[in-house]
Amino acid sequence: MLSVVVRSTSRHAALSCRAQRCAAVRYASATTKDEAVVKIYEGPLNAAVKRIRLVSLTTLATSLMLPPMALIFKSSATVSLMGKVAVGGTAMVAGVGSTAALHFCTLPFVFEMSRQGDVITATRMDILARRTTFEFNAADVKREPTTLRPFVTFEAAGESFFVTKSGFADEADADLFGSNS
Repeated sequence: MLSVVVRSTSRHAALSCRAQRCAAVRYASATTKDEAVVKIYEGPLNAAVKRIRLVSLTTLATSLMLPPMALIFKSSATVSLMGKVAVGGTAMVAGVGSTAALHFCTLPFVFEMSRQGDVITATRMDILARRTTFEFNAADVKREPTTLRPFVTFEAAGESFFVTKSGFADEADADLFGSNS
């Protein structure tokens, strides 16, 4: 069985599982070298999900930067310091909370999937809207997820994924990954 291979653009994530990944990549490339990579899925909501995540990151940055700046530059004698801190803190918590909730709900969303033999490569986005790829064996797919996370159609090697039926080029692939919508 092939274990999960995570390819991320973040340096920390790349260093944390370097030895495991190198062994798995060597194994995957040795066993599937002769077969071509076939794109089997393209997410129909890719542009909308990416746009929503970028807007969410923008509002997060704004909600973290503006309250402290307003506290420093827009001092009003009629509002107490505790009132200003309460309003600024509420804005910051709302910005962080909404971004965290959006990330929690949209993390499993698969942007594209390809197949090379029995090895499936799925592309998702991390919290900073960067693409992250996951590789897993087709035999590792569990159509009935065990997670409480919303919008999950299948799990593979401990990761949750969400796909829609309309994004698949072939009906058999849609059935394999448990997509019924």
